[in-house]
Amino acid sequence: MKTKRIAIPACMIAICLCIAFLCIIFTQQKLFDKETNVSISSAEILLPEKNTQAGLEASLSKSYNNIQDLKNDSYAIVLGDVLLSDKSIRYNDHVDLAISDVKIIECYSGNMNPGDIISIEETGVRDDQGDISIDGVPLLKKNMRVLLFLTEPNNVVQGDQMGYGIVGVYQGKFFVDQNDQIYSSSLYSDHAVSLIQWNDGDSIEKFKKEFSFN
Repeated sequence: MKTKRIAIPACMIAICLCIAFLCIIFTQQKLFDKETNVSISSAEILLPEKNTQAGLEASLSKSYNNIQDLKNDSYAIVLGDVLLSDKSIRYNDHVDLAISDVKIIECYSGNMNPGDIISIEETGVRDDQGDISIDGVPLLKKNMRVLLFLTEPNNVVQGDQMGYGIVGVYQGKFFVDQNDQIYSSSLYSDHAVSLIQWNDGDSIEKFKKEFSFN
């Protein structure tokens, strides 16, 4: 009889623990879903301020003078919203990388889907007085909407988590305003020079039509 009295409470405790564990998992999943379903309204879209700092000096491995060449060298091309921009890592003990999480709105090229969240790597350090970055081009920040030409994925970010660089360092990065007008990233730095033939203020729709992304 004593054995039975002990066994019954033990079973009940085990069941209660299982239920509690499942509740925790369910709650975490709901929080994750809530976070990944975040969308940026047009009123919240942030454009960078012009950076007057000289920034990091680096020779670009390739200078692009047109969108078609960027397209040809891209692993993927996406329009997305920056959800998080508070991470950074030091790669190989001497290169600072700013990491941003971007939620894809549209994928124009590559095997990605709307709603996917990807990590973007940029060389530099975020600073409220002006980003310390290649040629002073502003780094991605939360609530920015961006058109990105991406390199092939790598696992620099953390373990098995894959990250993507930007083709041509910053040449494959364009900022988008609340009216879906596109601006080259070099426009927001006193020290960056872009040879890409692009009319700042052109629309996403014009971009898709001109480069056969419809």
